[in-house]
Amino acid sequence: MLSKTVYEQQLLNEVKGLPGSDIARIVKIVHLIKEEIIEKKEKGLRKDILQYAGMLKDLTPVESEVFDEAAQRRSLFGGRKINI
Repeated sequence: MLSKTVYEQQLLNEVKGLPGSDIARIVKIVHLIKEEIIEKKEKGLRKDILQYAGMLKDLTPVESEVFDEAAQRRSLFGGRKINI
């Protein structure tokens, strides 16, 4: 994968020598891509996570206990002492 500066230089080389009106159109296209594709994709990830919000409050006491035990087992090192 190329570095960010290499990609930036490629973009500059592509628009070099084009008339100002064409460069303005290209800037609009890049802005559209950034807003409509990249930023919406990032927001979509957040939406996927939020669909699970509030699920734990609906657990029965037994389910809550099972969940707490599972979470405790999965925590980093499970509360065990580590000898190094």
